[in-house]
Amino acid sequence: MTSADVLLSIVDNAAATRTKLVPRRRVAGATSKGIGLSPVFAVMCINNDITSSPAVSGPVGDMRLLPDLDAGAVLDDELVWAPADQLDQQLEPMPFCQRSAAGRLAGAAAADGWHYLMAFELEFTVFRTEGADVRPAHEGPGYAMTPFLLLEPFLRDLLAGLEAAGIEVEQVHPEYGDGRVEVSMAPAPPVRAADRYVLARLITTRTALRHGLRCRSRP
Repeated sequence: MTSADVLLSIVDNAAATRTKLVPRRRVAGATSKGIGLSPVFAVMCINNDITSSPAVSGPVGDMRLLPDLDAGAVLDDELVWAPADQLDQQLEPMPFCQRSAAGRLAGAAAADGWHYLMAFELEFTVFRTEGADVRPAHEGPGYAMTPFLLLEPFLRDLLAGLEAAGIEVEQVHPEYGDGRVEVSMAPAPPVRAADRYVLARLITTRTALRHGLRCRSRP
């Protein structure tokens, strides 16, 4: 995977997916020492305002984002995506690293003989843009043939892209609401399921842009 650039991401407490692109020549260092990000992102709001917490002293300090290439996926010949853990400078999990916390909980459950699976439904709205005009890409009705046909090239490319990235899709269909689409993903262990949800959103947006569309789910 290290022969390509790596796009790594975290999902912060504001539910925003924060990303950094690592050039391929820097990937080896990133996977051993991480790359820097201010701890202030633990208290960053969705509108880029910054709140406060006793656990985070503003933008002072540095944490390390360590990409998990084993959990990553190839997006194309030049780009790989990977989730990242938020670590301190000793490469120990920060107290607000959601991915590390989920891994610890799953590990504790497994030690007690419990093995959990999770599944996500990715719902988003697709828009067509013509100059300044932005409108939903279909007018329903939900689950109907007409909205599927209006979006067929996009939806079939999306399904192919998700499957190629290792995301097992159970179904794709137009949902209730103008422009709405749903992708149902197969169950997986908790951390993997969450990683795949973030990846599915990334692939959905990239595929929509290639088709001249816009889509919106969460940040």
